[in-house]
Amino acid sequence: MTDYPPLHRSLVVLSGGFLLLLSALVLSNGLDEASIALALRVSSLTTALSFWLVFALAPLQHLGLIGRGGDWLQQHQRDLWVIAGISHLIHLGQIGLYYKLGQTCSLPVWLVTIPLWIILTLFAVFALIRPEWLLVQRSRSRIFYSPGSRFPSAKTKALIFELGSWYIWLIFTLAFVLSIVAQHLLFYNLPAAVLFLAVAVLRVLPRGLSPAS
Repeated sequence: MTDYPPLHRSLVVLSGGFLLLLSALVLSNGLDEASIALALRVSSLTTALSFWLVFALAPLQHLGLIGRGGDWLQQHQRDLWVIAGISHLIHLGQIGLYYKLGQTCSLPVWLVTIPLWIILTLFAVFALIRPEWLLVQRSRSRIFYSPGSRFPSAKTKALIFELGSWYIWLIFTLAFVLSIVAQHLLFYNLPAAVLFLAVAVLRVLPRGLSPAS
């Protein structure tokens, strides 16, 4: 018997519509460089926030900071992955507008961010049709539930999910930290970097250090 929450389609649809409306509102003053840059920051923030909530679920449960059953994050993991995917697709569309203005991104930036697009899109699809790949469980060593012994095995799924999640974390964290070094929008990038670094520390803390142990 599978054990995963339902996809709350109404929440996903409303969230997707809100993100599209927000993007349109930011760009309503004109498709100039300033407006598109602001839209890119907003869509990056909504993607980062959706991802952070899922990434933080396991350590927050492990530390006893949120309930282990029936809490909002536990019930909406699938929704958050889909919302993160929608948000980043909107971000990709805004990058297309950015390129239409004659702006470009360097090759190294594309080389490190293309896997991010692929991982986020795949995880959003998995959340829709194969949720057993993505569900955070109570145990630290078993990130999600996967019955049976079919290929890919639960261990393989766990490894893919863990590596993919850490890659997403790495790209966002690097973006925030590099922006801090460049002293760019410190009021936004500094707290974001602190949150991402803090959740990474919580995920790797030994069980014996947890107040919930």
